[in-house]
Amino acid sequence: MMFDFSDDTIHKSEEGRNLQVLLVEDDLFDFQAVKRFLRPASHIHLFHAENLKQAVSMAQDKSFDCFVLDWYLPDGDGEQFLSFAAAAVPWTPTIIMTSGMEDLLTSSALALGAQDYILKGQFDSESLCKSIEFAIARKHAERLRWSTIQGDRLHFINQIVAGGAHEINNPIA
Repeated sequence: MMFDFSDDTIHKSEEGRNLQVLLVEDDLFDFQAVKRFLRPASHIHLFHAENLKQAVSMAQDKSFDCFVLDWYLPDGDGEQFLSFAAAAVPWTPTIIMTSGMEDLLTSSALALGAQDYILKGQFDSESLCKSIEFAIARKHAERLRWSTIQGDRLHFINQIVAGGAHEINNPIA
């Protein structure tokens, strides 16, 4: 389900586009808090999934700019969703939202591909919006680096192939 907080006029983000964010949260109180905090950010359109199964289904059906994910859900945990996301939607950033981020959990979530984490009850509108926008920017930068590396690899392979072709075509040289 989508929650559009804009009035008649749609305000766009600095990049000039609206952001589609999927919140995966089973607690109604926490969902309402995120919804309230995102209300001033009319360029962010919030979608809601109550469990992992629903989140995976929605992520397969629709393109999102960012996921905000409660780590502990009734039908699984954040690790399962991050594994799905890494395979199915690798360029969509995920922000982990939990009530207690132990050091081990933080390291695990970031190692599995989360771009950021926020603690429930310890964020406001501005910090939530910045977290979403920075996670998207970090994932975009990661994608550009990956693209550059792939381009460099392709260039190197082309040089090797061209050198080999030259040696085959000119055996006496």
